[in-house]
Amino acid sequence: MDLVFLDANILFSAAHRSDAGLKRLWKLPGVRMITSAYAIEEAHRNLDFPKQRKDLEELLGSVKAQNKTICYHSLHDCSYATRRIKITLEKL
Repeated sequence: MDLVFLDANILFSAAHRSDAGLKRLWKLPGVRMITSAYAIEEAHRNLDFPKQRKDLEELLGSVKAQNKTICYHSLHDCSYATRRIKITLEKL
């Protein structure tokens, strides 16, 4: 299995446009995607619209965050997917 790290630029770009070509990464077989809490926060902070943030949260559903801590101050309005990341981080 290939391990792919998704930095903030990749997360942002995938969520920024609904037809982003980068979303094909999520469909690749045999790939495990990881990211960091910092990358999640930065991508979320830079997305302007609720729809973009929702798309990011949906994409994060299949991504494992590798940090044990996360800064929540800018994620206060996130929905279930981001809270799921929080739960995952607390279990690490």
